[in-house]
Amino acid sequence: MTRRSKVRLGDLIPALGLTGEFDAERHRSLEIHRIAPVEKAREGDLVFVAQENLLPRLLDVSPSAAVVSDALYSAAEKLGVRFPLLRSKDAMLAFAKASVFFQTENQPENGVHPTAFVHPSARLGARVSVGPHAVVGADAVIESDVIIHASADVGARVHLGSETILFPGVVIYQDCKLGARVRIHANSVIGADGFGYVQEKVPGGVKHVKIHHLGGVRIGDDVEIGASSTVDRGTLEDTIIEKGCIIDNQVQIGHNCHLEEGVIVCGCTGLSGSVHVGKFAVITGFVGVANKVKIGAGARISAFSAIPGNVPAGAVWGGIPGMPHRQWLRAQVMIRQLPELLGDKLKRLKTSGGEES
Repeated sequence: MTRRSKVRLGDLIPALGLTGEFDAERHRSLEIHRIAPVEKAREGDLVFVAQENLLPRLLDVSPSAAVVSDALYSAAEKLGVRFPLLRSKDAMLAFAKASVFFQTENQPENGVHPTAFVHPSARLGARVSVGPHAVVGADAVIESDVIIHASADVGARVHLGSETILFPGVVIYQDCKLGARVRIHANSVIGADGFGYVQEKVPGGVKHVKIHHLGGVRIGDDVEIGASSTVDRGTLEDTIIEKGCIIDNQVQIGHNCHLEEGVIVCGCTGLSGSVHVGKFAVITGFVGVANKVKIGAGARISAFSAIPGNVPAGAVWGGIPGMPHRQWLRAQVMIRQLPELLGDKLKRLKTSGGEES
């Protein structure tokens, strides 16, 4: 999509989820030049208010319009601002859906760049773009409207579903299959070998004998993977990431992991091999998950946690080692009290001559 210099508000209305009455004639013709933070809004801007603490800031700015969540709309009306207030079921969701009209991603022209290499046996669908110095390997299947940006490498027998986008420097190893509308950001690697070795005793020590990984990676529709993340191929069967999963930057997904539908994995998290994560679970940042752990559907893992064992569906866990979140919070309180408790005990020992009754 080419970046627009301006958008009429009427074009945005289907995305805004409006629930209240509005002056269709007046509002549809408003020209919106950008979506802006509330505190910096000016004429031509559209702002979104989904948090109560943002309401007072509306008094000091003059956007062309503000989209306000249902729960905050009455309070916003009482401010008496002069610009239009548009009532939305969920202003944050409206913001997400409207943002596509203002996105700035480069939209390359269809066709294969002269410096790119496409193997003669590869099959390219309609309106495919292959950028400078990109590579498409033997027997790869690239469906319609796919964008392969500069220096991306698509291996042999890879299948890319329609409208998938590979950003610069992405590497897709052989025999990986990606669904439709998958987005993989710069320098991520899909399908490298998992970390698997067997130790063989040799004179003077051991030799690390590599396990060659014979599976692939399967990624479902509407998955997004951030920059510099890695998804290892399976040992014998595929590593699987089901539809709708969101994986942040600098995430490691080990061999034979299985992420069910809608899982979120935040930055700098590492999943060891054969981890199974249930539907719509959320694993926040800097989490380590041990080999073959199962995390139940809808579970949430707090940041900076180490998860050595299975997590029940719907549970909230955190800490090192991981435990139910409330238990972890209690443990943190006790740890903070230890210096005082130990100090009191030492004082009692001194006053009792080393003996405590």
